[in-house]
Amino acid sequence: MSHLLRITRQLHDTTETLHRMEKRLEAAEEYHKESLNLQKSQIIAQKPDRLLTAKQASLLINVDEKTVYNWGQNGTLPHTNIGRRKYYRESEVLKHKR
Repeated sequence: MSHLLRITRQLHDTTETLHRMEKRLEAAEEYHKESLNLQKSQIIAQKPDRLLTAKQASLLINVDEKTVYNWGQNGTLPHTNIGRRKYYRESEVLKHKR
């Protein structure tokens, strides 16, 4: 009977150890998932702003191309000149989305 009792205790101890290991593994997986999400959001936040033409900007926010030009002329929508062309930062364009 004592042999059976010893085996039962060992089984119980092994089960408890496995349970603790399972909890640690779950915590490690959760930490890893949160870490990956944080890294992903940091990468997205670092994504450089795309420069768009007036046509691309107008299609993005569903307004007429002339409206984009007018906003650029009156200062409502900041723009960057490269050569003779005007470009609009995607982040600025999206602020005008209707």
